[in-house]
Amino acid sequence: MYIRILWGLIIIGVTGIYAMVTSNLYHMFLINGFVGLGLWAFAGLLSGTFRDHRHWQFNYALNSEDDTRRQTSFSATLLLLGLPSVLASLLLYIFVYR
Repeated sequence: MYIRILWGLIIIGVTGIYAMVTSNLYHMFLINGFVGLGLWAFAGLLSGTFRDHRHWQFNYALNSEDDTRRQTSFSATLLLLGLPSVLASLLLYIFVYR
């Protein structure tokens, strides 16, 4: 879990360096917001959050527990990767652009 959040912090560091080079903090706000929300949306799509339960994709009755665990683990990884970016973007909005 900590490694996933660390990778998210590395993404923030890279966007911070980019914002320092361009001397425009608004770019950091936009990039972190898009990356974080994009990762969250992708995790939601892969986990089946936006799926209509009347129509089953493939045959979930035959999925093994390992398949279900792996699918949940990958969605959690994407959520944890996007969490620091969303928080950084939210903090930039609250303290700088409000």
